[in-house]
Amino acid sequence: MALQFRSVLGGLRALQRHRVSSRSLYDHPIFGPPLISPEEAPHIQYSPYEDVPLPKEHYTEYVWANFESYKDREAIVCGMTGRSYTYEMLQSLSQKFGSALVRSGAKKGDVLGLVVPNIPEFVIAFMGAASVGVTLTTMNPTYRPEEIARQLENSGSRYVMTIGLFLQNIKQACEIYKGIESIIVIGMEDTPPDCTSFMQMAIFDDGSFYEKREDIQADKDILVLPYSSGTTGPPKGVALTHSCIVSNMAQVSHPKILSFGMGKKDL
Repeated sequence: MALQFRSVLGGLRALQRHRVSSRSLYDHPIFGPPLISPEEAPHIQYSPYEDVPLPKEHYTEYVWANFESYKDREAIVCGMTGRSYTYEMLQSLSQKFGSALVRSGAKKGDVLGLVVPNIPEFVIAFMGAASVGVTLTTMNPTYRPEEIARQLENSGSRYVMTIGLFLQNIKQACEIYKGIESIIVIGMEDTPPDCTSFMQMAIFDDGSFYEKREDIQADKDILVLPYSSGTTGPPKGVALTHSCIVSNMAQVSHPKILSFGMGKKDL
């Protein structure tokens, strides 16, 4: 333990000796003018890259901003079956699913639990719910029923979505947490009478209730509620607004970040 402590302390001292000063950062050739001078705030360290403008749109507005220019491109491909969706199909199906949620009584701020593996329909559900202001909380499909029930209850979920393979676990979880109003199931030919078919919602809804959705306040309304791994205690929800996710997307898609390796199919 003493050896480890000395090693960490030595590393901290090395960082202190080689710390870059604010003045040297300002002299960087690609760094823009600082908002605050070194004299005013010598303790602030700036990135050598220029600031990234942060959009004010909510999540789906930002994603579909230039939709017409790429709507015919392939958006999602299932690695197991090869089935795929274009961006136009993705937008249409997600908006119909959002409409179906509103039709069923879902309101802005209601929570949908996604207990779904990495399949294309996950994206359709996520985009559709987000577009009408429904908050999403994601769960590992291999969770035990009591683990699923805990997150559903802690997040205040009204709806839960899964695939047939995990349906029994979800039903057991709903015996523990009684707040679920609808279990939505993906990919079952014969959807049980006590469940709702996802494909029925996403394909056969006429989309008319999409226009009845509530306005989304990007900086206040929660888009997604992921849960921490719970390494030092029970998992805890992390409330991420639309603005938070959009800001992160704007940062990682900035030309200086994505200036390498872009192919013809990349957007």
